[in-house]
Formats: sequence, C-alpha cells, structure tokens
Amino acid sequence: MEKDAALKKILHYCAYQDRSFFEVETKLKSFEITDEERKSIIETLVNESFIDDGRFARSFVRGYNLVAYPAASKIAIIVFPQFFV
Repeated sequence: MEKDAALKKILHYCAYQDRSFFEVETKLKSFEITDEERKSIIETLVNESFIDDGRFARSFVRGYNLVAYPAASKIAIIVFPQFFV
C-alpha cells in the first residue's frame, strides 16, 4: 500500500473515535508499509492531534464509567455531593 493511501485510511480510523498510540501503530503494521513511512505517518498524526494518549485515556474512562457503573456514579454524587461541586 502506498503512503498516501495509508495516511488517508488511518486518518479516517483516528477520526472515528479516539485511538491510542498502540492501536494506531498496530493498524499501520497491517498496511504492510515500511518502518520509515509508518514513523512519518505517526509523526503527522501526533502533530495534527489525531493521536493523543491523554485524550484517549480520559475518553476511555469516561465511557467506561457511563456504561459500566452508571448507578454507582449517581449514588456517589448523591451521597458525597461536596466532592462533585
């Protein structure tokens, strides 16, 4: 696969939802491009803020708390409102 096509595909992959550096690197390895091209694409994604591990972690935790423990979160807000002001 050529570099421009790989970049276009990975931009779409990253725009769909927040991705970690590891997920993007793994996906790029499946495209069968050279290591130099892969590093160049990753550098472009980081510079354009498509990859941000901090944003990924916040999004992951927020989603996990909303889906896995919605009742626990609501109970904590009711029981300990001083911590959620």
